[in-house]
Amino acid sequence: MSKNFDFKVNKSKNGYELRTSILELAYGQLWQDYYAKLGEFEASMTKEGDQIVTTVTMPTVPGIETVLSAAEKFYEFVNKKD
Repeated sequence: MSKNFDFKVNKSKNGYELRTSILELAYGQLWQDYYAKLGEFEASMTKEGDQIVTTVTMPTVPGIETVLSAAEKFYEFVNKKD
């Protein structure tokens, strides 16, 4: 005699999983933006007296505060009731 089992799969994420996904999304987006900007870094050359001075402006590496700020913006968007 065999029994049939019905399993229901709940594909909904809990709050922790949602926040983790949003954090991963923000992290990935910021690093994608960083690498895009890295490919377009700015370099300039100026003459100061008899010397040529080269200035290179690189994009800022996203830190934890930047990632958390972006994640909060994504989270606010997801929770918007409009």
